[in-house]
Amino acid sequence: MGYSCKSIYGKNRIETSYKVEEEIERLTGDVNEIAITRAYKGEADAANISFEARNRKMPIILTNGQSVPFNTDGVTTYAIGGTSVISNSLVNSTRAIRIGGSNRYETNRKVIEYFNRTENSEYTLVFGHDVTYAILSSCIKDGSPVVLISENSNKDILYGANRLKYVFFFAEDLSYYIRAACSNATYAKGAVDAMNAIYRQTGDSRKNTFYMYNQYNSYVSALDNFEYYNKNFYIFNIVDDLGDEADSNFLVRKSDKKLFVYSPGMSKPIAY
Repeated sequence: MGYSCKSIYGKNRIETSYKVEEEIERLTGDVNEIAITRAYKGEADAANISFEARNRKMPIILTNGQSVPFNTDGVTTYAIGGTSVISNSLVNSTRAIRIGGSNRYETNRKVIEYFNRTENSEYTLVFGHDVTYAILSSCIKDGSPVVLISENSNKDILYGANRLKYVFFFAEDLSYYIRAACSNATYAKGAVDAMNAIYRQTGDSRKNTFYMYNQYNSYVSALDNFEYYNKNFYIFNIVDDLGDEADSNFLVRKSDKKLFVYSPGMSKPIAY
């Protein structure tokens, strides 16, 4: 295709990361920041820092979690991951800033918060069970911060986003429940917990019905005292797996997560 190709490799993945760092330094002229992760237990940590590494031209150095065979003086170093993968002695010897949580999803959140990406209007969402897609998505030109998601992961980091992009391999991975949870999270912190409260109280299956947080495009908005409900309740549209909406709304009271239902013609919502 007319491209020149250079092979960069070492005898193992740790040594290869050193070679990649050398090539980045050759191309940029200087390396002021590096991220260190665990080579054989820290794939998720490498994925979590990939977006920042790409944007900051920052090498990711793979380690054994205990030491590195070089001096990091004068280089800002980030240690990605908790103490189970990156030891305190390695953090201390490299004067690193540790960014890590109890799992890959919490670490992902801490990375996004540390680098002030919480005000982004767009995020790329990737399922956390296979971090390959997180690394690949980080390389998209003019891409957006990558958020790892699962059915039970905290999604409040998405609050205020205007656009969500999903990267997934199998279409069935993108369940209605996860889509609804991510969408709800962009509108209101706490809306995902309220949606989960609906599932608990109705006993409904997440495979059959999902609930879209929608304060204003609802039947409740026609009530004269709508602002009271808007202030004190999370209001959801009820949507089946075919995308059809029911002629009613579910409301979850913010104070105690109690469930109410409202349909046109009712004078007010009633307890479920």
